[in-house]
Amino acid sequence: MPSPHTLVKPVAPGDPALAALAALEDAAGEMIAEVMDTSHRAAAPSGEQRLERPGFVLVAGDPPVGFTHVLDLDGHAHLDQLSVHPDSMRRGIGRELVTAALVEAARRGHDELTVCTYAEIVWDGPFYRQLGFREIEEVTAPEPVRATRARERAAGLDAGGRRIIMRVPLARTVVEPRPAVSVIPVRDAAMGLEVFVQHRQATMDFAAGAVVFPGGRCDAADTVAGARIPLPADVVEDHVRRWAETSAGAGAREARTLLATGLRELQEETGMVAEPTALVPWDRWVTPEIVPKRFDVAFYVLHVPRDAASQPEHSTTEATHSGWESVTGLLAGLGTGRVTMLTPTRVIVEELAGLGSVDAIMALRPAITTVRDDRPDRRPRPGAEPRTVVRAPGQER
Repeated sequence: MPSPHTLVKPVAPGDPALAALAALEDAAGEMIAEVMDTSHRAAAPSGEQRLERPGFVLVAGDPPVGFTHVLDLDGHAHLDQLSVHPDSMRRGIGRELVTAALVEAARRGHDELTVCTYAEIVWDGPFYRQLGFREIEEVTAPEPVRATRARERAAGLDAGGRRIIMRVPLARTVVEPRPAVSVIPVRDAAMGLEVFVQHRQATMDFAAGAVVFPGGRCDAADTVAGARIPLPADVVEDHVRRWAETSAGAGAREARTLLATGLRELQEETGMVAEPTALVPWDRWVTPEIVPKRFDVAFYVLHVPRDAASQPEHSTTEATHSGWESVTGLLAGLGTGRVTMLTPTRVIVEELAGLGSVDAIMALRPAITTVRDDRPDRRPRPGAEPRTVVRAPGQER
């Protein structure tokens, strides 16, 4: 059973979480000791000592299982430390902490974030590259960062491997998110709950190499198509209520457009033709403002019985392969590094795994609010009112 979703929050003086940070950093450092000599490393500072320096500290979990410390070096944002406890690694917590740090640094007016790291260690340089960081020449780095590298050399850190400076620009102009839809096909199986997922091509410009659900952007034609979908009035009203507390809300026209997009994308990417009333509103996520390519994604769940006439298949060039996979298997693959997921996908898969069955999923009817900056509330979410009974077009009310 996966752990509940880990919340990321800032800490202030007096926060009890500060007492755990030094031990957490030491535990994370034990993994580094497996690949290099760490005898030269200084003792980890306490959480209180970290807060004494200009900048901010974010922690993940209660009690903390990870933290990041961003320094303000004479007006320049520099990621000084990122630590995740070994027992909680490969759950996306490091990614969430860095994303939250980028959001907070941008909010404070910084135009870039730098980090000094090892070039080849998988959880250092390669990890930051996945998040948009790129190596820069030391001579081009801000003076306070060059001074940091000089102190690292003097402390012997370069003995562990090639140290580099990386940076990521923070968006000055916030891009308006484009409406999009993702459909989560689910079914019960002998080994537990399964979802239909796609493994994205590594060459894609968004979510490269990641496991995703079928979906895509809303098109103008979806508004026209949505108006023509034969839907009982109570189903339309139900969808309007479900989306009402999300980013853009949704009147009947918008709810129909989202539904039409989901039906179209599902057919284009998997070949499946779904009954419109079978798509159930489930979640909504908006890409963080720091990301140059942003989407406002409405998620639906779709129960696909094993004997259904229409089944999803692999039929998109955007993925190397697609198919049914158990939610527990996906999370295990995330833990071993076999699969990669963006935060929305991982959180949704964790929530579905916690529910465990199609009946539990369909009975929940979670209260849907928009998740911003990849920082959702605790999961599983509380349920709302009982689900409206859906009827096929033409069925008597």
